[in-house]
Amino acid sequence: MFAELGCLGTTVGDIAQELGIRGPSLYNNMHSKQQILRDLMFSITEQAIAAQRAAIAWVDDVDEQLRRTAEAYARLAIRYLRELLISHREIPSLDKQDQALISSRMKEYVRGAPVRDFASRIVGARDVRSN
Repeated sequence: MFAELGCLGTTVGDIAQELGIRGPSLYNNMHSKQQILRDLMFSITEQAIAAQRAAIAWVDDVDEQLRRTAEAYARLAIRYLRELLISHREIPSLDKQDQALISSRMKEYVRGAPVRDFASRIVGARDVRSN
């Protein structure tokens, strides 16, 4: 629902109906729409971090790390495209505390994939190879 209607356009009733339950039943497990959104975003971000770590574990070759990181994210996107889109698009819909939580986890993903290091390591590796 969040993917089609956004957080503001989605009601708890919409979510409950999509799940085939009544709204009050949903509140027995979740306290708010915010919690549902935060938990979805946190879950997909944690899965991205885990997939990335597994992909580059024990690999020293920069080109192979880059290939594996891209492949891991592509596999995640194929399986969870809507969730990934929601996690990026709906951050402003979260309260400030949850925004900080999700943003910190996304930063962890970026730090975990040595994206910044890839460029300098590739340039360094190529400089060494050309000498």
